[in-house]
Amino acid sequence: MFSLNILLIIYLIVVLIFLIFTIFNLYHMWRFGMWETTNFVMMFIYITALLVLAFFSARYILSVDWSASIF
Repeated sequence: MFSLNILLIIYLIVVLIFLIFTIFNLYHMWRFGMWETTNFVMMFIYITALLVLAFFSARYILSVDWSASIF
């Protein structure tokens, strides 16, 4: 039997790697270009899109029965 918990763990590892890259990117955007309007707008769009994706992802993850097995 294959448990869905394994997929959740893999997903969380991918999200952690994505967050590490996000922190790296936001730091460099802040450090080397914060005083430009274009950079500020792009940071706002990036963070807003990230929060929207995280919200819908969390809604879906909470609705799944992760103790179920397949196969």
